[in-house]
Amino acid sequence: MVRNHYSYVMIASFHVFNGLWLFLISWKIIKTDLVKKNVQKVCMGLVFLYFIFGFSAIWVNFLTML
Repeated sequence: MVRNHYSYVMIASFHVFNGLWLFLISWKIIKTDLVKKNVQKVCMGLVFLYFIFGFSAIWVNFLTML
């Protein structure tokens, strides 16, 4: 059961920040290639940060049920 929650956290956090990055690219808010690469790195860093937040929330919830 816990494995399903992990995949939900991973999918949701990737979806949010990939959508943010694509929004910034498609609406031409960021234009140069250097800025695009840097924003992509920031968004992927935020994905992993949200992975950690989500996984820790799952583990805290799981451990309190024991």
